[in-house]
Amino acid sequence: GEGARVEVGVPVEQPRDRLPGDGAVGARRHRVGADGVRRLGQRAAV
Repeated sequence: GEGARVEVGVPVEQPRDRLPGDGAVGARRHRVGADGVRRLGQRAAV
């Protein structure tokens, strides 16, 4: 229901905010980018 939607939306936004910060690091950006893209895909699916 809507409750599940809110729960999924909150944690998904947190890592999204972290992406730009971690993105500053080239090495880490590559690893975080893969995770970030996956999270974004899940968010779109929801």
